[in-house]
Amino acid sequence: MTLSAEQLQAISEGEAVELTIKGTHCVVLRHDLYERVKRVIEPSPRDTYPAVLKALDKFDETPEQYLEYLND
Repeated sequence: MTLSAEQLQAISEGEAVELTIKGTHCVVLRHDLYERVKRVIEPSPRDTYPAVLKALDKFDETPEQYLEYLND
C-alpha cells in the first residue's frame, strides 16, 4: 500500500487519514497522536489514581476503606 502525497501531508500535519484495506476500515495517524488517544481510551491505573483519590475524598473515604468495602 502506498499513501498519496496529500495523505502523507495530512498525516504530517496531525490529521487522521481514513483508508479501507481489504474491506477493513482503518485510520492512519502520527504515532505521537496515537499515543495521546491511547492514554485516553486505555488509561493506566497510575493515570487514573488521582481521579480515584479525588472521588474517594469527595465521600470522605481513604483507599484503604474502599478496599475493605470491596473485600466484604
